Amino acid sequence: MALPAHGLSNSHESEMQVKIFPKRLIARSFGRKAATYGRYATVQSELVRLLVAKLARLPDRDRGAWIDAGCGAGTLAEQCRKAGISSKIIGLDIAFEPLSAKGRLARSLSPAVQADIDDLPFKCNSFDGVITASTLQWLVDPLYVLRGITGILKPEGFLALSVFVADSFMELFTIRSHFGLSNILPCIELSAFITILDEAGFTGFEYDLLRKKVYARNAFAHLKSISGIGGTAVTGKRLTRMELAEFCKEYETRFRTDQGVPLTYCTLIGICRKGSGP
Repeated sequence: MALPAHGLSNSHESEMQVKIFPKRLIARSFGRKAATYGRYATVQSELVRLLVAKLARLPDRDRGAWIDAGCGAGTLAEQCRKAGISSKIIGLDIAFEPLSAKGRLARSLSPAVQADIDDLPFKCNSFDGVITASTLQWLVDPLYVLRGITGILKPEGFLALSVFVADSFMELFTIRSHFGLSNILPCIELSAFITILDEAGFTGFEYDLLRKKVYARNAFAHLKSISGIGGTAVTGKRLTRMELAEFCKEYETRFRTDQGVPLTYCTLIGICRKGSGP
């Protein structure tokens, strides 16, 4: 189980910070898990459905071309098609495997582009919308990325997003902290994320905050689920079998309920527009 670790003993504060892998390793991590993503991404799939429902209510939902940034195999575009949204959706992902003809839902994406969301390969003011689902929490500098998205959007172009925010994975993070391990995701505070959107040039943010507890038969099932979607793109050594067993035992001792072992997801789902400022 590729969980970041600095040892199961005392740690310094600097060791508790999230440390993201270089981009090529992120691409490799998500690429290798492309085949199992659909099996484990139950929460992510629900977020896609909720996001598409918001898009379906937009008055200009069928206008022009959109980018699905972090598209994976094309699940979001496929759901848009089923919802009757006819805009052209171009998929973009850093990992090649889910974009391949074998890996993606080819009828929903036209075309799909392998590229880094930090360096969007598109002209300024060229798209009517950008959609990004469960992607922004993986970024080291979301403000930089969001400014790049602002740049490729036409005036009044929209950004639709879902992002995990603070309190997500709180059970897991509690146990990781207990053992002196770094967190797996830099989940941002809601207010801080809204500030970043404003600084990036977006306005009129309308959102819902979804808080959901997912239950599993044991702690290892949650860890396997996170690994199954490629969520190992952080630095650190692998836990030994003994360390992993100790970790799971502590998790279950603290948090097990009659429903099973919980893992909390706290997700921001919303739509905003590119502002009219500079």
